[in-house]
Amino acid sequence: MLRPGLIGMFATVQLLFCPYLPEGVPGAIFAGIASRMPFAPIHPSAMLLIMATGQTQQLITLFKQLPILPEKEIIEIITAQNSVGTPALFLAMMNGHTDNVKIFMQEIQSLVDNHIIHEDNLVKLLQTKSANETPGLYISMLYGFDEIIDIFLNALTTPITQELLSKKNGDGYFSNENT
Repeated sequence: MLRPGLIGMFATVQLLFCPYLPEGVPGAIFAGIASRMPFAPIHPSAMLLIMATGQTQQLITLFKQLPILPEKEIIEIITAQNSVGTPALFLAMMNGHTDNVKIFMQEIQSLVDNHIIHEDNLVKLLQTKSANETPGLYISMLYGFDEIIDIFLNALTTPITQELLSKKNGDGYFSNENT
C-alpha cells in the first residue's frame, strides 16, 4: 500500500513530466491510436523465442494479434528465422514442443481459411527446414516426437493442403516429374 507522502510525490512527478493538455485532448489522441492498434507491434523474433522455448500461451496471444496486421508482416512473423536461417516452426519441432506445433499449424490453417494470408504461403511453411536443409519432419522422426509427426501429417491432409500438394508449381515443389 502506498503511503500518503508517496501519493503526493507521484502526483508531482506526473505534473512535471506530463504536458498540460486541454481537457479532452488525451482521449481524442489515444482513441484513434487504440482503434487502429489494440496490441503492441510484433517483431518476428518474438515468434522465434516463443517457438524455441515452447511458450504456448504467448503463442496463442501472438496469433490473436496477427489478423490486424498486413499480410506481408504476418508472413515475416510466421516465417521468422534465427541468425543462421532456421525457421521458428523447425525449432519447435526439433525441441519437441508439441503444443506449439499444434497451435501453429491450426492457426496457420485458420489464417489461410479466412483469407488473411494466401494459401501459397502454406507450402513454404510445410517445407520447414533448418539452415542445413534438414526437414523438420525428419528431425521430429529422428528424435521420436510421434505427436508432432501426427500433427504435421494431419495438417497435410486438410483439403486446402491436399489441393496445394496436388498442384505442380513453377518452383518444382511437390512435382513428380523426376520420379
